[in-house]
Amino acid sequence: MSNAEATNKRDLAANRLHRILIWGVPFAALIGLNFTAELLQPNERVEIAAVLFLWMGAACSLNALRCRRLHCMIAGPAFLIGAALLAMVAFGLADFGKHGPSVIIWVTFGVVAGSFIAERIAGKYWRRPA
Repeated sequence: MSNAEATNKRDLAANRLHRILIWGVPFAALIGLNFTAELLQPNERVEIAAVLFLWMGAACSLNALRCRRLHCMIAGPAFLIGAALLAMVAFGLADFGKHGPSVIIWVTFGVVAGSFIAERIAGKYWRRPA
């Protein structure tokens, strides 16, 4: 087994089912939060978003450690920072204004989208310089 094959085998995102369960389900749940205004209080929605970001950030960080996937090395910390900021808002530790949670979510997803672009430019897996 070549080094590339071994790296790909450790990559959780290389498997379609893993991608759907680990990142797709939380992403769908985030989209679903947009339709819960009558069911949940705003701070409850922010709390749920924080937990979902924490889930995706932990999964990306774990995947970055497993296989050094460039996208996950960028997206993992971005999701974790987003989760921390959302948790601060949800528990009243910070106030970023009425649209603060939306801005945090959109900026986080902007960074994550940028990580896919970085991966297309620099390659899927990060290698240490020789």
